[in-house]
Amino acid sequence: MMVLLAFFGIRSLVAYRALMERAVYGEATVASLRGWMSVPYAASLTETDTACVCIALEVPVSACDTTKIRDVLAARRITDRRVFVTYLDRAFDSCRAAPAPPPMLEEGKGISDALLSRLVTNTYPVLAVGVVLASAGIPAPSSLLVIAAGAFAARGFANLYVVMVIAALGSSFGDTILYLIGTKVGSSDDRLPGFLAKAIETERVSFSGCRPSLVFTSRFIFTPLIIPVNLLAGMYGCAYSRFIPYVLGGEAVWAVEMAGLGYIFGANIELVNDVVGNLTAVAVLLLGVWVVVRRLQHRSDGEGPCTTCADN
Repeated sequence: MMVLLAFFGIRSLVAYRALMERAVYGEATVASLRGWMSVPYAASLTETDTACVCIALEVPVSACDTTKIRDVLAARRITDRRVFVTYLDRAFDSCRAAPAPPPMLEEGKGISDALLSRLVTNTYPVLAVGVVLASAGIPAPSSLLVIAAGAFAARGFANLYVVMVIAALGSSFGDTILYLIGTKVGSSDDRLPGFLAKAIETERVSFSGCRPSLVFTSRFIFTPLIIPVNLLAGMYGCAYSRFIPYVLGGEAVWAVEMAGLGYIFGANIELVNDVVGNLTAVAVLLLGVWVVVRRLQHRSDGEGPCTTCADN
């Protein structure tokens, strides 16, 4: 565990320093553009005139708003990354009064072009569906979606406050779905194997207080714990009226945090997501170390297993 903690700690530091260095320039470069970006959004990122860029890329004005960078490259059969950067650099440079700063972003993994392409043109529906699915336990990059939506808001392609509200409410709705699933499982003790039903009944007593601090912080600090926490809250009889306020509060903090990061560091979406992911891993590992240390302390003191370690 300590090795993992050191690993993610170093990764967080490296990613954070790289982000800070790149943020100094305050402007995206052609090397930071991605195929999923629309031409107007790419022009906005590089602070160039949209109409000029469309003409330079030989895109009809009537189709400029819906044309993606990848469409322009496909029309010219450009697949090599270096040729891609050179071609776009010439086009965008012809529309800039000042030369661009040196490239700041290497080619990143990102998420699927199709998802981001839809997000940049249909921000609110795609964001809502993405955060609901992620919170309901279906793999979806919810944090990256909110960060990207915040970046779009910074360039006038979305409203920052609407992005925050959709992210918070959508995630809370997904949390509720998992909670209801947990409630259904918890009420079916008689149909479960004996050892599992007994374990649920034993834990239901200790979880009756809902562990509000865990429910709240798992929304925006210990995010990998969201799914099990939601399920356990339903399984162990946590009242929904007590559960949902902490969920709404935590998801609101998360939405403001992710959208705000995207709004501030919009030209470095993938790198911001890397920083968030690494810091989250560090936080979860620190929580695990803390719980283990507490349990060892209780055992050494002869008090038996610590049953309230996660309550604090």
